[in-house]
Order: sequence, then structure tokens, then C-alpha cells
Amino acid sequence: MKKVILSFLAILAVNSYAGDMSMYCGQGFIEEMDEFVASGLISGYEGKAIANFSKGLMDYTVIYDNGQYTFYISNQNQFGFEVKSMNASGPFYQSDLVDGFSCHLND
Repeated sequence: MKKVILSFLAILAVNSYAGDMSMYCGQGFIEEMDEFVASGLISGYEGKAIANFSKGLMDYTVIYDNGQYTFYISNQNQFGFEVKSMNASGPFYQSDLVDGFSCHLND
């Protein structure tokens, strides 16, 4: 009986994550990424993800919203921020390179 209950709970746990989207960001494109600098997961909002990371004095916030990436870039020594938007491309819905970083999605 214990095995049946544990099996049932495992199936429920796997199904609860079905359809959740993960966004991974790292240096270079997906083919050459050695490690990820950030990832984001927002369940309940189909087609949307957000990730934050920093490199040196630069802070990045990346938002994926239904096929469109928006990078918000700020320098810690200056006020304000720069915005770069682009459409996702390819089978992994990859972004263009922004300051050497790109992001892609995984279901």
C-alpha cells in the first residue's frame, strides 16, 4: 500500500510541473553555453518567464513574453537603463546575443 501511495504522489508531482516553462540565460548561444547564469520559471502564466543576473557592474533583467524577449540593462554606476527587444527564433526560442549573453526556453 505504501508503494502505491508513493507512486501516486510521484505522478502528481510530475504532472504539477507539466507545461511550466523554464528560461535559461548564459554566455554565448545555446550550442556553446558552458553554464547558465540565470534561469526563470513562472507557472500559471503560459508563455511568460523572467530571469535576473549580473556581470560586473551590469545588471540584467530578461523577460520572455509570447515570442518576444526584452532585456533591461542597467549600469550600477549610472542612473537609468537600456532596453533591447527582439523576437525569439529557432526551436529553442533563442534570443539574439546581448552583451555576449543569450537566453532560450525549455518546456
